[in-house]
Amino acid sequence: MPPCCPICTNCSHVFKITLKSPPKSPPGLKLSVASDKIIYLNERQEMLSTALAIQTATKDAVHDEEVMGMASAIFHHRNEMSDEAFAQAMYMYSAHLSAMTATLVTHACLTESQIGDMLETIKEFDSLGKDITNGN
Repeated sequence: MPPCCPICTNCSHVFKITLKSPPKSPPGLKLSVASDKIIYLNERQEMLSTALAIQTATKDAVHDEEVMGMASAIFHHRNEMSDEAFAQAMYMYSAHLSAMTATLVTHACLTESQIGDMLETIKEFDSLGKDITNGN
């Protein structure tokens, strides 16, 4: 199928609506108008951009120097460790990798102000939890 306009390259990935008059942009969507067709590009582009950012953040977490250093140390010293020490090292590596991934994905998906709001909410809930349990 040929493109419906000079903007899109693959019409199967673009939502189209034909209208009689140019519309106003709905909240959160930027519209691109080509003759009488409206193409909702922003929503699809944001989804792809977010997916790529999450993929990159995950890759960056796995290839982080500290994470790679921990993996290397565990690999090279695995035969010298007791089963308990090995299990503890694997747990620490897993926890560190998970925390790094969560941090980088959060930064990929949220703006700085959204991260600030999230941290403030976490602090409020933590404070509320301590008030409810009398600090225990």
